[in-house]
Amino acid sequence: MTARSKQGAKTYRVIILGAMLGAGAGALALAGDPQPEVLVVSALGDWRQVAPYQMHAKQKPVSFGQRLDVGSGCLYGTAEGSIVLKYATASDNTLYVFPCEKPPSVPNPDCTAFRGASCAVNLRKLSSKKGVISGFVADLSDTLARLLSAQPERYMVASSRGIEDDLNDAVVPLDNGEADLSAAFRGMPAGKYYVEFQAVDARTVRGAPLPVVSAKNQKAVVAVPALHPGLYKVLLVDQKGEPAGSDAWIVLAAVADYPVKAAAFQRALGESAKLPAEMDPSATRALLRAYLEALSEHPQATRP
Repeated sequence: MTARSKQGAKTYRVIILGAMLGAGAGALALAGDPQPEVLVVSALGDWRQVAPYQMHAKQKPVSFGQRLDVGSGCLYGTAEGSIVLKYATASDNTLYVFPCEKPPSVPNPDCTAFRGASCAVNLRKLSSKKGVISGFVADLSDTLARLLSAQPERYMVASSRGIEDDLNDAVVPLDNGEADLSAAFRGMPAGKYYVEFQAVDARTVRGAPLPVVSAKNQKAVVAVPALHPGLYKVLLVDQKGEPAGSDAWIVLAAVADYPVKAAAFQRALGESAKLPAEMDPSATRALLRAYLEALSEHPQATRP
């Protein structure tokens, strides 16, 4: 064998050995890394995650804010529903949108047909689908991180008790013991109302009903001398304190902080309007409530 051929053989062996070591390292990394997770950003209709070996087991519907193991099976949905997903990685701002429309079918060949399902999503191949880059998700990455570590249902909006118009989540100014709730009453009929304030996580209401008059282009001032800047829930009640409508989350902001916080939340509202049409409105409002909470705690959280 010539010196050149010996050198070539040596080089070839080094290449093969490098490839084998690289493959082994890749396998070890794959085995050691946790399975990626997917966050449910919105779910309309009945969606269930079913692994192949659980085809006959009863599964609970997936819900807003839930984390799903990518490797554990497919999602199956009912007709006229939709689901919006994203990888749980905070730096990934891509939304994957899956509408489920009639006629019923299971178009995904990688998922076994499931009785009663109209469509299926293979979570293992989620990244192969073209996603939607969301500026809202990018700007509110802290909000989504909050959803991963807290109880997502905490932010969901309770159904209105009747056909009344809803109060709006908002940032409102607090000045010398008076709060202007005009932003919370935006779009509601003019008139005299009664409200009560409570901590967001409180189960009971404390304090007497507070009268407030709402009129177009007018301040809706309510006296709250005992309250300090922060996050609160405002409830519509009657004069006796009985529930009389909807509730909203508000940030009471000191006069000096109000312009910045109000502008930040207004920008967030504008960005949320650009989310996919398949989003559940309740999920969008939940995201905005989580942002309000972050805004009440961290004045610098004003990226939107």
